[in-house]
Amino acid sequence: MIIKLLRYLASFGDQKNRLYREINEMRRLTHAVRKDLIPIENDEIVNISTFRYLGKRAYGSKPTFFTTVFNETIGAKFEKAIGKSGDKITVIYTCDYEMAFVNTGGSLELFVNESPVGKMNAKGVFYNLQLKPAGKWVNETGKKLRILQMGSHAYATVQFGERNALTDRMFSDFVYENEEEKILLMAYAFYERLNYGTPKK
Repeated sequence: MIIKLLRYLASFGDQKNRLYREINEMRRLTHAVRKDLIPIENDEIVNISTFRYLGKRAYGSKPTFFTTVFNETIGAKFEKAIGKSGDKITVIYTCDYEMAFVNTGGSLELFVNESPVGKMNAKGVFYNLQLKPAGKWVNETGKKLRILQMGSHAYATVQFGERNALTDRMFSDFVYENEEEKILLMAYAFYERLNYGTPKK
């Protein structure tokens, strides 16, 4: 799995290799956070809250935690800017998954549990490893609600308004047919939603 990832990244030059090393270093420092995260069942996904809060620097870097509407901490996000070019790496953990993102050159590459999955361009279209379109963000009225569509059956409706009540939910609905669709929907939705607004301190 690691060899596959290294070969994939090697074709993109020194900057990509540097970003990969940065992700590995971040993972080394932060992966212990997973033991503090509560598993989330499939039927609980729509109970993920828009609320998130800043944790203390206890995992080598300060995390942003996200919760369910029942105040259970089910995920953590770590982020680091690389250089002055706007490149950025992000690692998002849940109890079951580790999602790593490389934001560089106007595209967002995704790795799940160390394996490359695909990339998303600046227009919100994401592609698989063969660079075939695999899904896209669909804008809704006022961009307070956006749909992440994957194929003809899988989609996630994501709330983008600021939190104003304890019962605010990140997802209005979340529909998938297999584990791969579920992971892709969660990964891109988490990344976009967790970068919107300001976490509570």
